[in-house]
Amino acid sequence: METAKAKLTVLFDPPFWAGLFEREAGGRYEACKVIFGPEPSDQEVYQYLLDHYQHLEFSPALPSDIILRREDATSYATAASISVSFALVRNRVRVTEPPWGHI
Repeated sequence: METAKAKLTVLFDPPFWAGLFEREAGGRYEACKVIFGPEPSDQEVYQYLLDHYQHLEFSPALPSDIILRREDATSYATAASISVSFALVRNRVRVTEPPWGHI
C-alpha cells in the first residue's frame, strides 16, 4: 500500500512569515512556499489551508530520497532542512499571498 504525506511548516523567513507546504507520495517530493506577511494566527493558517490548498502551485516533483528528513533531525538540522527545502522551491514555484494580504 502506498502512503502519502503532507506537512505545513510556518516559520519566519525574514522579513515575513512564510508557510512551506510539503507533500510526498510515490517516491516523489513537492513543495510550495506561501508568504503570510505578519505572523498568522492558527485560525488564519487553518482557514488558508481549507480555502486554498487545492489551488497551491507545487514545485516540479523531485525524488524523495534526496530530501533531508526533519523527523529524525536535531533542531539545528531541522533549520538546515527547511533551508534546503526553501532553496529547492525558491525559484521553482510561484509564491502566493494569503487572501488577507499583509496586515
